[in-house]
Parts: sequence; C-alpha cells; structure tokens
Amino acid sequence: MCASTNTVQTSLDDLGADLSFDPAAGDSALEQAKATPTTQATAVKSALTDLGTTIADVPVDVEGAAQVQTELSNAKASLEESAQSVVAGVESAASAETAQEFVTGSAVAVASLGAAQQSAKAFFTTISTVTSAANEELSTAFAAAPSCQAQPTPSAS
Repeated sequence: MCASTNTVQTSLDDLGADLSFDPAAGDSALEQAKATPTTQATAVKSALTDLGTTIADVPVDVEGAAQVQTELSNAKASLEESAQSVVAGVESAASAETAQEFVTGSAVAVASLGAAQQSAKAFFTTISTVTSAANEELSTAFAAAPSCQAQPTPSAS
C-alpha cells in the first residue's frame, strides 16, 4: 500500500523535472517541450491505477480490513481528483498548438501540483490513522512494512 503511494508521490514530484528542448529548433521546440511532461503525466495516471488495484487487493477477511479498504478508497478518490487536475493541465499543454496555449496548460499543471503533492502526503496520514484504528494484527502489518516507514519528502517544485 505504502509502496504504491510512494510511487504516486514520486511521479507527482517528477512532473516538470528534466525538461529540455532546443529553443533554436523553431517549430519542433514546442514538440520537444511537450514530450517529457506527457510521459510524466502518464506515469502519474499509471501510479494512481496501481494504487487503486492495491487498495482493492486489501484482504478483507481480517477484522476491520473492510473498513480500512473503504476509507482508503475514499482517500484515494480525493488524491486522484487533485492529481487529475495536474494531469489535465499537462494534457492541455501537450495538445497545445501554440506557445501561448502551452504556457496556459503548463500554468494549470503547476498551480495544481502543490495541492496534489499535499494530497499524497495526506494519504500517508490516512493510511496511518485508519490502520491504527483497525485491529492490532492489521495495524502491526502496516506499521512494519518498510515502505510505510520511509515516506518520500515532496520536492520543492
């Protein structure tokens, strides 16, 4: 669970990193600038899908697990909503035909990114809160998972 959440956090942190293009390339410069964010947005969507699968795979035969699964699903919906705002901005920039459209879409993505990163951090808190309230077996299993002990720190984007 935490490993999947780490992947979401990392993919959000990676958005906008390593952008490069040759400004002297003329018309192809815009296409060059679109390529990396498009790939990065696809990684965010994939990470969110994987997180959903991980939540769905939480075994519900342990006392309290069904409640944990429901609460995590609800928290994931909030995380997904904020991340989708970022992805929408990136996709808007990627479909831009002019530099102005590209900048506008990019601005939406950048404006949404901080909220999405905070949502990912809040999801970690939800994991801790929900599993702590569950029975001891479930709480111990989550607390012992190495990926739940090492949470990524959002980068200053």
